[in-house]
Amino acid sequence: MKKAFVLFLLALFFGFDAIEGMLYAQGNQLIPIAQTDISLKKELLTIVREGRLIKVTADYEFFNPSKPKDQIVCFEAAVPDMRDYYHVDQVFPENPCLHNFKVVVNDENVPYEVAHVRYLMDENYRRSKGEYFVNGKFLDMTYKQCEEAFNDDELTAGGMDFPFYYVYYFNARFKEGKNVVRHTYEFDLSYSIEEEFYFGYGLTGVNRWANCGADDFTLELDMGERETFLVCSRFFDEANGWEIKGKGKMVLEQPHTGYVADTVSPQFHIQEGSAVFHKKGFRPQEGLYVQKRRWEMSEYVYEVQGRESFEGDFLVHIAGEQYCNLDVNSVGHVSKEKFTVEQKRILKNLPFAYRGYVFKDKGLREFFESTKWYIPDPYYKSDMTNLSQKEKEWVQFWSK
Repeated sequence: MKKAFVLFLLALFFGFDAIEGMLYAQGNQLIPIAQTDISLKKELLTIVREGRLIKVTADYEFFNPSKPKDQIVCFEAAVPDMRDYYHVDQVFPENPCLHNFKVVVNDENVPYEVAHVRYLMDENYRRSKGEYFVNGKFLDMTYKQCEEAFNDDELTAGGMDFPFYYVYYFNARFKEGKNVVRHTYEFDLSYSIEEEFYFGYGLTGVNRWANCGADDFTLELDMGERETFLVCSRFFDEANGWEIKGKGKMVLEQPHTGYVADTVSPQFHIQEGSAVFHKKGFRPQEGLYVQKRRWEMSEYVYEVQGRESFEGDFLVHIAGEQYCNLDVNSVGHVSKEKFTVEQKRILKNLPFAYRGYVFKDKGLREFFESTKWYIPDPYYKSDMTNLSQKEKEWVQFWSK
């Protein structure tokens, strides 16, 4: 029973969905492969979403208290959950869902290599540390061993698709004193039937440096304009340390999936800009998990919610919860005669409300002011020409 419960929590952390979804890749920190006296003074971690891609820039400032030295540094990337997509188990030279991996140490590009290392668990069903680097060498699995590992229940931890890790590693030359490292890469954004998008990011790797953390840590999350997302991690349960750079709102919500139900987490409704977290003495005990609930306006999701008919009150309820993907294709099958005039007016005006239009109509004004995301902008004038093509189609659909 204990093993099953722990594995369940592991699955939740990595974002597995029991219904349907695709876990492509996760982000992670740079960690020293062996004990070191080098400390991490500052980190600026910038995570930007562009469509179905996550772009990561991690700027580190390290301090080496002694003479110049070489330090092997690594980055761990789990095997993507791609069985349902490819229908076969595949082994690649590098993680196929992670792209443009690059490391610059003190203004010099550093070459890297990739090892395939076994995923093992300790007695508490947590991944064992250090088991893949022995006597100065990585225990790199052969392609045949990787393929065999997919069918090994012990390695896959009772069915989880993590039989091995891709470990990106490189040799960094640290000079005495201050050292500046920039790490950049991209990875494919994951999704599930319950989440429009989600991704995880390992943070505890910073605790492997000499000062057991980061003396000064800043995280910036830019998920795009007119976007809602939830930061699910017990480390970020409270609003302390967060601010919005730009225009948006932050509220505390209970995650709908991915963590136990009694936790609350910051949910951001960003009209434009980003969410920024800053903390001195950063000592994380778990990773970061970002998700957006799939309150998509589609009949399929509607049926999942247990409703018997597709009615206007459901779409209006969704409209008040978060910024939604306004796509006519998701609602083109609805019977608009079931919608009241007021419901259709609300849905029609969503693109303008997303930009902060101040409505003169009392009913529209009261509704949008009651939503979780609305931010009035007295300088914004409604203009169809500035809408996206999908938004124009949305307005036209609900105007008829």
